[in-house]
Amino acid sequence: MTEPVILAGDIGGTNTRLCLYQVRDAEVVELRGQSYASQSVKSLDEIVRRFMSEGPPVRIGAAALAVAGPVVDGRCVATNLPWVLEEAILAEAAKVAHLRLLNDLQALAFGVLFLPKHQLVSLNGLGPPGRGAAAVIAVGTGLGQAYLHWDGARYHPAPSEGSHGEFGPQNEVQLELSRYLIHRFGHPSTERVISGPGFSLIYDFLVQSGREKAPPELENELKTGDRNAIISAHGVKGRYDICARVMDIFVDCFGAEAGNVALRGFATGGLYIGGGVVPKILPRLQDGRFVRAFESKGRFRDFLSRIALSVVTQEGTGLLGSAHYARLML
Repeated sequence: MTEPVILAGDIGGTNTRLCLYQVRDAEVVELRGQSYASQSVKSLDEIVRRFMSEGPPVRIGAAALAVAGPVVDGRCVATNLPWVLEEAILAEAAKVAHLRLLNDLQALAFGVLFLPKHQLVSLNGLGPPGRGAAAVIAVGTGLGQAYLHWDGARYHPAPSEGSHGEFGPQNEVQLELSRYLIHRFGHPSTERVISGPGFSLIYDFLVQSGREKAPPELENELKTGDRNAIISAHGVKGRYDICARVMDIFVDCFGAEAGNVALRGFATGGLYIGGGVVPKILPRLQDGRFVRAFESKGRFRDFLSRIALSVVTQEGTGLLGSAHYARLML
């Protein structure tokens, strides 16, 4: 009997990755894959048609595509692309009867279930979690959150747009930062602080509030490249007092929001921490500050102290999650 083939995809604002996998029992084995510049085409169905035409003809049993944005009734207006995605149109392009659009964090959450242990780094020394609800928080260009609901037999990934809720200050400095957000943006979104652009935002807040002074040589450096990358890199190394302070605030806010996500999802099965920013600041997540902020929830400190915190170090986890989601659709 011919083993079934599935299509999986991870659609980002910069690149779109599509892969064909062969299903072997509960595993997926990549047959071929290709990345495309997302901005180079007018629609995702155009990319799907191109991908399918570039290889030998194959019959696809199911497909799952992950995209940044809310998916409602099989339709998604992409967050970082001028695209409207619809399952019916994409299914026609792929010539497949069963196709699902997933939120990108929903796919990432499902993908962590299939990662080997060596691709996870523990932040609090707790062993692999037992069965139970789990949660994911991921920091990249934005802030993503998702949940894994346990029904007693298997996990079901559920999306969330919780990162667009209000930023919750934990101390006087963060309270002033919240006021800064309100005055600058109107809405004090959590994602404004805990995301790649959050490094620049916290930096600007410290300078404009008079809490820190920016050295001239640092200001000159910030004019020459990616401000977020420069500030965070110096912050990890502790170079420049202002960058170290930015990183302290960022990690405090990140840990606190991770604790919120774990509480909302009753994540006794563990909290997974991912996203493109995380590997770059991993030393600062491992020094204890993140864990202290995560656990600092008053009467629920003890509850949170028993939740395993695992950093996802493997790129492509969202694509892996899409592949396994499609596998279960067969």
